[in-house]
Amino acid sequence: MKVLSPNISFTSRANILKETEKVCRIISSEFPAISSTKISEFHCAENNPTFQNFSNTIYKRRRELIRDPMWKAYKEGGEKDFYLNLVNGIKQHRIANCADFSKLCNLICGINGLKSQKAEMFLVKPNGAVGEIIDHAIHIIPTNGKDAKMEKLSKLKDVLIIDPWLGFADYAPQAEIRFKSDFHKFFKIPDGYSIMLNPYTPKEPKITDNVIAFFRENFPQLVIDKSKPLITPPVIK
Repeated sequence: MKVLSPNISFTSRANILKETEKVCRIISSEFPAISSTKISEFHCAENNPTFQNFSNTIYKRRRELIRDPMWKAYKEGGEKDFYLNLVNGIKQHRIANCADFSKLCNLICGINGLKSQKAEMFLVKPNGAVGEIIDHAIHIIPTNGKDAKMEKLSKLKDVLIIDPWLGFADYAPQAEIRFKSDFHKFFKIPDGYSIMLNPYTPKEPKITDNVIAFFRENFPQLVIDKSKPLITPPVIK
């Protein structure tokens, strides 16, 4: 998938990073939500059945109130109804996990002309053997005009990682550092292990021209104003 000119400049790389950071800010400000995964990973919740039961309840509610209705809408009405159910469902019920935020990322990138794609990550053992999959949904944008390939994040200097669940965007080598350090409690990557990108994953439902036109007209808050700086999340009082 060609997403940018091969003659991309440093300025363009910086602009793309800035715009994807805006996508993360839009998601965090427009779609505040409880995540069952984040609840279960709290230190105080590790051995507390009450927290774990609450996490399981949130997980089931997400399936019943968000996931099942949006896939039913997709089957019956197509891409527009899928994303409309996703947006309205999260706004109404305020429940979402990384897979749901990934779909929001796909929508907001698409309506703003950013050609992102869903990707997965795998652990790589110290001996170079590929280990288990990391259960986490991200999006990527290659910034060199070439398709992303299966490779260690540390070697993918021209691949931008967008993690709307954690709320950041950065180039792959720096993203790996953040996964290992800033977000260790979620991933628990052992010392000496590295992370490999897998871009060959099932794609999110398409962002068609119809989807773009509908959301730009009816949800203007999801459209990035490139003349303005990063939006700031609302202040919680």
